[in-house]
Amino acid sequence: MHMPSNPSLLEEIPATVSAENYEPVWTVGGITYLFESLYLKNTFEKRDFLLTNCNREHTVYISKSEKKRLSEEGFKLIYQDLDSYERKVESRLEENGKALDTILQQNLSPLTNAELAENFRQAGVLFTQMWNDYFWTEHFHTDKVADILERRDAFVDLKRLQSNVDRMGRLKWLQRERNLNRTFMPGGLLDKYMGEISKRLDLRQPVDRYHYKELIDLLYGKPVEIPNREVYAKGKFSGWKDVVGDAARAIIEKLSYLEPGISQLEGRVGNRGKYRGRVRKINFSAETDYDQEIEAMRVGEVLVSGSTGPELILACKKAGAIITDEGGVTSHAAIVSRELNIPCVIGTKVATKVLENGDEVEVNADVGVVRILSKAVKH
Repeated sequence: MHMPSNPSLLEEIPATVSAENYEPVWTVGGITYLFESLYLKNTFEKRDFLLTNCNREHTVYISKSEKKRLSEEGFKLIYQDLDSYERKVESRLEENGKALDTILQQNLSPLTNAELAENFRQAGVLFTQMWNDYFWTEHFHTDKVADILERRDAFVDLKRLQSNVDRMGRLKWLQRERNLNRTFMPGGLLDKYMGEISKRLDLRQPVDRYHYKELIDLLYGKPVEIPNREVYAKGKFSGWKDVVGDAARAIIEKLSYLEPGISQLEGRVGNRGKYRGRVRKINFSAETDYDQEIEAMRVGEVLVSGSTGPELILACKKAGAIITDEGGVTSHAAIVSRELNIPCVIGTKVATKVLENGDEVEVNADVGVVRILSKAVKH
């Protein structure tokens, strides 16, 4: 096992915080403490997750025991209870969209600080509700479903299960496309409030390093002191309290270490097929200029990303194959690759950390394996 560069810090880290017990769920760039304080509430915080953030690179890990529990819950939801979930989500899509339109169009400047605080609190309730609904589409719910479909188990109606997987994928897409991207992407809900609050308050740290409740307290004139959250970790292991500084770095180092010289990646089959081509990596980040990245991509390159969503649909259409760090059978990458009939390997966990633009790879999506044939020459 790889040890942190400062072994004495291990004393501050519970022994259960290890790569043996936790596996990565996703890494997203440009994600802030403020965003996390809203989207983690009521779902992730009730489960055994762990997250790290270093300079706005946000990584979520899940304990293997929690993943097993959620896989069982996900199978029940997708196979038995999808009708009620679908009705709930579809009934909220238009209502939430109108509420977001109102927020994004309103002028916050005439509000008093107390009025702005209440306005922000109400927006936070909407924000959290939408992300709580989306939680049930995440890929850690789909392992059992994927295994059943792969084994062709006879104890379920496979045609119905596959149909429900496609329906869940559609619901995941609709929530992202219509509303969720407008909460955290540039120019969205959080940007609007951060801009207004920053103008009013003399903050000692960047506004996005505050918890939303801390910003509300500050608007009401209450004193708030926060640690330096440039680097932090938290999760069930810490009672969801911040671990900052060198101790957080030690946790990141312990969980994210990769053996050098990796030549092969393994994941799940998103869509079967084989392909050989050059890598085009587009980082999944709130700060990525997707238009620019997609324009630079050549037709037939192998798209590598943390995940794909509405913002990457044009890149998927250019791609000869798709490889993602995350994703399950309901993921956009799996569904769009089936629609485009291109090979796709999902859930490799580390593709974006191992692969670089110009690397030549062989994608064998019949078995979920990616081989690195050659590395790009660095100039």
